[in-house]
Amino acid sequence: MNNADSNKTNNNERKKTNYTYMDLYDSLTNLNTGFDVSSIKHFSETDFRIIMDRCHNNCIQIYGIEAFTKNGAFIDCIVKEMYNESDDKWFLNAFNNFANKVKSNVNQDIIYSASYSLKK
Repeated sequence: MNNADSNKTNNNERKKTNYTYMDLYDSLTNLNTGFDVSSIKHFSETDFRIIMDRCHNNCIQIYGIEAFTKNGAFIDCIVKEMYNESDDKWFLNAFNNFANKVKSNVNQDIIYSASYSLKK
C-alpha cells in the first residue's frame, strides 16, 4: 500500500470513528412508533435518502435495507450480498430500484430502515 492509499484509509477510519448515530439521524424524524425495538429507527423515503448520503459521505457501509408499512408490517429487504460486494456504494443505486419495486406493490406509505456499522 502506498502512502496516499494509507492516508486515505486512515482518513476513512477516522471519519467512521468520529461519526455517531446522533449525527446520522440529526434533524430526521424516526417513524418507529413502537412496532420495532427502539434501537432500530425507521424513516420516510426522503429522510432515508439523507441517511444514505450521510453514510456515503462519511464512509459508513450499509449492509441491508428494509421496507415496512407505516404501521410496521414488513414488506421486503435488500442486502449487500445481492449486489456487487466490492462496491461500497451499492446501496445508492440499489435503493432506487428497490423503492420503486416496493411502491409498485404496496398501496400505502412506506418507511425504511438499514443495518450499518458505526464504530464507537
